[in-house]
This record gives sequence, C-alpha cells and structure tokens, in this order.
Amino acid sequence: MLALQASQASQAKQANQADVLQKFHFTADGGQLISASSINPDGKSLTVDLQGTSSLLPHRSNLTIAVDTDNKKINATLHLEEPVPLDLNWTFSMAGVIRNQSREIIGMSNLELDPETSTAGLSAQGVGTLGISWWCVLRCGGLSILGVLLRCVPAFFAGGPAGFVACVVGQAGGAAAGIAVCVARRCLS
Repeated sequence: MLALQASQASQAKQANQADVLQKFHFTADGGQLISASSINPDGKSLTVDLQGTSSLLPHRSNLTIAVDTDNKKINATLHLEEPVPLDLNWTFSMAGVIRNQSREIIGMSNLELDPETSTAGLSAQGVGTLGISWWCVLRCGGLSILGVLLRCVPAFFAGGPAGFVACVVGQAGGAAAGIAVCVARRCLS
C-alpha cells in the first residue's frame, strides 16, 4: 500500500503540479503512514494528504490550510475518509498583524478562533459529532458495526443506554452487546 501511495505522490510531482514533500511515519503500535504535502503555486495554501494504518485501523485524510492575507484569516479544513468519515473546518483571525512596506504580512501577535467558526460537535474526549466521541467508538471496537451504531443513536436519546444497547443488539445480534455497552457508557454524552 505504501509503495502505491509513494508512486502516486511521485507521479504528482512529475506532472509538474506543486512540489510534493513525502515522508514516511511509523507509529508506536506498528502502524505505517505516508504523508505527501505541497504548497500550492499561489503560495497561499498548503495541502497535506495522510494515508496508512494506525492502531490497526486504516487512515486516510486531507488537511488544507489557506491564508487569506486581505481579510487576515487562516482557514483550516480537515477531511477524514477513514476510519470514520468526518469533515471539520476552522477559521482563525490573525491579531496584531505586522506588514512590510509591500503590505505583505510578515508577522502577527496571535491567532484567535474566529467567532463565526462553529465548534458544535467538538467534545472534551476528542473530535465528536452529535456528542459522540468517534475515537472512543473505535476503541470500543465499533468500526465493524458503525452503521448500526449510527442508526441507534436516536434510541440512546429516547431510551438512554438501555435503549441504545437494545437497538444495537436487535439489529446486529447478541455478539454486538459488548460493543454497544462500551459505546453507551464511554462514548455518548
């Protein structure tokens, strides 16, 4: 898998798109990731693609950071395809901007999360949506029955943990009970 990804990154560079910087990463749990990053030709945005495995789970994501010097904003977009599809966007305002004689930004005193940026769905346990910590769901073994878990979320809000577990067991069978209990107790807020 890594050889194919390295070949794709090499082909992108040969196609004379943006210069691509490739790096291989090894996680403590034996996972292997490859990142390919490039600064777009306009010089105002950066893209990082990351693929591989971590904690025995497949991982594929894309991070784009774009600088809007006219409006003193930095936009960050994270698109996660695996292990759980998720899209997040953040906008930061540059405070205390210092410009040179050409009006280019050469420094700033601080980055502040723009008040218009929605933080709904972010939980103290990690990135979540609907109050669900998806990393927690993965740690509970929920990847194999993710569709069932999602369909049963309304049962949690209607009937609490017992309603959620009953829904999961009803749709996925008794073997999913342990996963459902773990998710209900640890991952749903």
